[in-house]
Amino acid sequence: MASKPSLRSAPTPSGNAGCNNYNGSYQVDGATLQVGPLGSTRMFCETPQGVMDQEAQFLAALQNSATYDISNDILTIRDASGAMQVVASR
Repeated sequence: MASKPSLRSAPTPSGNAGCNNYNGSYQVDGATLQVGPLGSTRMFCETPQGVMDQEAQFLAALQNSATYDISNDILTIRDASGAMQVVASR
């Protein structure tokens, strides 16, 4: 069973990454997006299984952001090579 990370963007990126709360900064210039650095609380969660790995991957994906697109209330964040990093919906 996976957890559902959350992302709020105003006034700073923040949310819950699965176990820990996080926040940080971001800059937008046109379709260019730079996220980070991000900080988080330092709790350890054993359940659901794999949540700590999921959390690390989610936070890394946010910090690897290079571009973004919002279409039909779906946010897609891609890295510098164009690989999809995060897809989020309202």
